[in-house]
Amino acid sequence: MMTLSHLSVLAVKGLSKNNYSLLSESCLSSASLASEKRESYFLTDPICRVSLKVSLLLISLLYSFFAFAITDENIPTINVRHYENQVGEACARHIADLIIENGKNRKKTVLGLMSDNALKPVYKALRELIRKEQIDVSNVIIFSFDEYAGISPENPLSHYYFMFVNLFEGLFWSPSNPLGFNPKNIYLPEGEVDSFASLSGKERIALTRKFNPKKKRRGIDLSPEEVAFILQKRADRYDVIIKKLGPIQVQLLTLDHTGSMGFLDEGTPFTEGSNLVALSLKMRRAKATMMNSKYTLIPEYAITMGIDTLLQAESIFLFATGKNKAPIINEILEESVTPDIPASVLKLHPHVEFFLDRNAAKKLKNHYKINSVPVTNPQ
Repeated sequence: MMTLSHLSVLAVKGLSKNNYSLLSESCLSSASLASEKRESYFLTDPICRVSLKVSLLLISLLYSFFAFAITDENIPTINVRHYENQVGEACARHIADLIIENGKNRKKTVLGLMSDNALKPVYKALRELIRKEQIDVSNVIIFSFDEYAGISPENPLSHYYFMFVNLFEGLFWSPSNPLGFNPKNIYLPEGEVDSFASLSGKERIALTRKFNPKKKRRGIDLSPEEVAFILQKRADRYDVIIKKLGPIQVQLLTLDHTGSMGFLDEGTPFTEGSNLVALSLKMRRAKATMMNSKYTLIPEYAITMGIDTLLQAESIFLFATGKNKAPIINEILEESVTPDIPASVLKLHPHVEFFLDRNAAKKLKNHYKINSVPVTNPQ
């Protein structure tokens, strides 16, 4: 569930600039009204005078509270580089340094990683750092952000396959590579359900209690409702595993031009944990384009971390490049939090870092903490 602190920040940040202006005008108007009516009955009557003074004091305190809350909010750190590969290197450097520091202190590193073509520069740079600096990643625990339902990890469309090709390949633990990733430390939502016989013992019991499917033992396929039930159970268990092994220290994200993050599309509730989601036709077409595939081959359902799950991470890194991302980056930073733009919820988190190229950052205002470096290498 979303914590009380998240909800309180949401209440403050949910005020739009217009609402804030109206609040300011209301407070000032009340003070002005009191000044103009000094000779009225309300100021001559002792009881009313005390009541009015208390009311004005409360309004003043309320005004001060909102003014403080809005101007003293946690401003995200924004790392800007000229070119996409430089942004990927900067983000990878932050992740690698965390792994190295935790290793020195004999601590595990827990990462949440998203599968998206936009993040390839990060994974490429991270692979190079791991190899070049011989970074020990044997104690790194990784949680995949999402996965399609109904396909195996070996399917080229699967997000595990994406992570294997772009990060894990050649870096797994072996006798000749004792510093490599331990496959047992890599977790992803399990979206493949073949039959009743393929379910775990606990899943069979849960399904039997819910649907009483004695016929399934005779090899009859599971119904869509039964498959959805099992997949949601797995999503719930995914959150349990994250809480047991976590918290996630860094959650790596990216977004599209509308502010959607992975399968967290417009209208996603902020209070949901990991769950089974139906993918819109628009989402499937976008994913098909990203995978150079046909949208009819993209599954209709997926398991994803929820917004409440990602807000539990200690830090969030948002990676975005390209001029088409500039408007949405500016919008999620400048406008109020809304489920219509899932990425706007990141303003509720106290430790968010943006990694942007100069095109994605071109609409940013000067009041952000922007870390940038001079252009050195165009490639």
